[in-house]
Amino acid sequence: MVACWGDDYGTGGAPADMRFADLELGQGHTCGLTEEGLLLCWTHAPPSTVPEVQARSVSTDYFVTCAVDLDGLLQCWAHRELTPGSTALYEDAPTGEPTERVGVGREHACRLHADGTLSCWGSDDYGKATPPGGSGWVDVQGGVAHSCALDADGYVSCWGIDVGDSVDSYDGGQVTDAPDLRFRSLAVGAGHNCGVTPDDEIVCWGRNHAGECDVPEGL
Repeated sequence: MVACWGDDYGTGGAPADMRFADLELGQGHTCGLTEEGLLLCWTHAPPSTVPEVQARSVSTDYFVTCAVDLDGLLQCWAHRELTPGSTALYEDAPTGEPTERVGVGREHACRLHADGTLSCWGSDDYGKATPPGGSGWVDVQGGVAHSCALDADGYVSCWGIDVGDSVDSYDGGQVTDAPDLRFRSLAVGAGHNCGVTPDDEIVCWGRNHAGECDVPEGL
């Protein structure tokens, strides 16, 4: 079951009496995968372009949502009017291409290939769409001006701009300076990141202007 709180701008209206296996929060909308793999999205103004598809993963941000269907093919759609900076994110999406996982950022996105390599598309301001080479990656996610990937050994690599350099005058924290720790899962926010270690410890780094990196005790 899903419970949402905060500003009811895309958080409210979660489907009742439904169980979800995965959940992705954008800005003004939310998407989830049911236990059967059905993709559902809800917002203050439900988009009419959400495909009727079963998926194994989904990623969303401000302008675009992408999902990997059960056949391992990428599907992307815009859920609000595109800006000049986000047009390439939608128009250049490799829709229909084999994909393992996808991470959508504000104006860029990256995907994981079956051979463990990464590729990105969209705006490459600050190098956010220029991923590291090599294989052995198992997950990738996008933020506003950075991206991060998790490798098979549990280490995180991030690229793009460090918080505090110039984007939106963010203050404090280095979002691309990942800690030298092993993680079993990774979540990337607009200007901060969090990961869960093999010991179930939650570690966050990056911008912390609203306490988003202050993990509550007991979690």
